[in-house]
Amino acid sequence: MPVELKDLIAWVVLAVGVVGQFFHLKGRVALIEARQKDLRADLKESLEKIDKKLDHIDRKLDHKADK
Repeated sequence: MPVELKDLIAWVVLAVGVVGQFFHLKGRVALIEARQKDLRADLKESLEKIDKKLDHIDRKLDHKADK
């Protein structure tokens, strides 16, 4: 079973393509993870603001209920 040059070139191109896709996807995953960390920090900050506002409302209601 002889191996022709076109077969060898096809295997090399396939291997290069697979390696290229691996690194491309690895880069995209890294970008998504970085964005996720930023969004998580923003979400945490927003939830803290909401919590502070709810605490403020709760204190106001408690103060009015005491009157």
